[in-house]
Amino acid sequence: MKKENLAMLCDFYEFTMSNGYFKYDFYKRKVYFDVFYRKVPDNGGFAIAAGLEQVIDYIKELHFDDDDIAYFRSKGIFDEEFLDYLKDFRFTGDIWAVPEGTPVFPNEPILTVRAPAIEAQIIETYVLLSLNHQTLIATKANRIVRAAQGRAVLEFGSRRAQGESGAVLGARAAYIGGCAGRTRNRMTGRNQTPEKKTSLRSNRTRRNGPWICMGKLTQRMTMMRRGMIL
Repeated sequence: MKKENLAMLCDFYEFTMSNGYFKYDFYKRKVYFDVFYRKVPDNGGFAIAAGLEQVIDYIKELHFDDDDIAYFRSKGIFDEEFLDYLKDFRFTGDIWAVPEGTPVFPNEPILTVRAPAIEAQIIETYVLLSLNHQTLIATKANRIVRAAQGRAVLEFGSRRAQGESGAVLGARAAYIGGCAGRTRNRMTGRNQTPEKKTSLRSNRTRRNGPWICMGKLTQRMTMMRRGMIL
């Protein structure tokens, strides 16, 4: 499967700052960035870490092609020496992180970056995007799974997700948080999670009437008496 380069999925100011680092010879200096949160909004005590795998994939593919360089040049604010630096850009730093699915508490690092200043700066946007989105969903899923007290909880969030990627990664995060599976068909690559079956309300009144249809569905839907939909 072809990997996607998401280098330009980044706040623009990350590049203007990086240009400054380069111009004043700060770009080679090693810096440390910690990703952490200050409090749990729902007073739930902890969050469930998720999104690390996508951060790793992003960093492995991170580079700038000719179109990217041309875009920066068109802005008229970047030094040519900095653009030459971006042509050969690769992340050379180190990353430490807790494993996905780990409970994490306020004010403790979920992920730490040690890298030259420009490299650490450029990856900031995507690191926060991936960890914030998936940790939020994994944490909510875990709250519901624990409240269900042993009953199966299924992820059913595609129709409310913000885009295709949000649906796929949301299902992944919900599974990390403890859901028994998903209700949609499409999952790709390492994002595979168990698929479970549900029934539409409209299926209950179709063709032969509600009572006949419901009678036929009873045995197949027995698991729904013991399960919950997230």
